[in-house]
Amino acid sequence: MKSAATLGAQMQPGERISIPFIGLKIPFVGRPRPYIRPLICNNTPFVKSTGYSGFTLIELIVTVVIAGILISIAAPSMANFVKNGRLTSQANTLMADLAFARSEAVKRGANVTVCRSSDSATCDTAAGSWATGWIVIDSSGQVLRAQEALDDVNTLTGTGGATGLADQLAYTSTGMADMTSFIGPQTFQLCDDRLQAYGKAIQVAVTGRARVDKTPPASCV
Repeated sequence: MKSAATLGAQMQPGERISIPFIGLKIPFVGRPRPYIRPLICNNTPFVKSTGYSGFTLIELIVTVVIAGILISIAAPSMANFVKNGRLTSQANTLMADLAFARSEAVKRGANVTVCRSSDSATCDTAAGSWATGWIVIDSSGQVLRAQEALDDVNTLTGTGGATGLADQLAYTSTGMADMTSFIGPQTFQLCDDRLQAYGKAIQVAVTGRARVDKTPPASCV
């Protein structure tokens, strides 16, 4: 076989030369022959069949015991959560009605009274529990707002005897609470069956402003 240099020396002007392609005798990619494998299949089913399904008696007993322990721990906390929420809701309702009566007294330029009421229509004249409900009335006796009896066994009482919060609280046209017989603030005591440890004391200052005291009430009736 002549080399490319020898062929070039023997070429005439304008003559072309063709050189064969020189490359590998094996294919560039892959095997020279396809690789054939025998078909492999699994004769076992996809889901293994077992002799039983469900819980055993021991597993069931353990599950019931664990569930009972968890319920016994969570039940008292849930009961306290519900009772605390009920106390908070009732305290907020009373404070909202006191604030409403105060603002109405200033707007109308006349006394507006919050008083105990068991029928949501007229004031109860005798001292007693505010848990039976209360109403807000203007100077002419018109009912502006009414609140029915408290839910559950919660109690609501007012301090101050016959001239305090025992049966009513009046706001003057200046927004001040009409409690001339008392120097300090008066208190509503809101309690449930857990007594004063979880009760709420709602104080009403002479200025007429009501707030929930951080200190629980001294006693619950």
